[in-house]
Amino acid sequence: MCELNAYLLDRDENRLVMKGVDTVEPLADGICLTSILGDQKVIQAFIHSISTGTSSIFLKEL
Repeated sequence: MCELNAYLLDRDENRLVMKGVDTVEPLADGICLTSILGDQKVIQAFIHSISTGTSSIFLKEL
């Protein structure tokens, strides 16, 4: 399995917003994260970077 942990980049730290992200979908005003359990979270952000080495996706607020 290759789930990601999603982090929102902040000046001081990276804040975890969702564990076990399976799907990332673009929206007109942000992105929709869906976990392996089917939980969804819509965030007004864009993808800053993805690290396959740490299974992380880093987001920045719009």
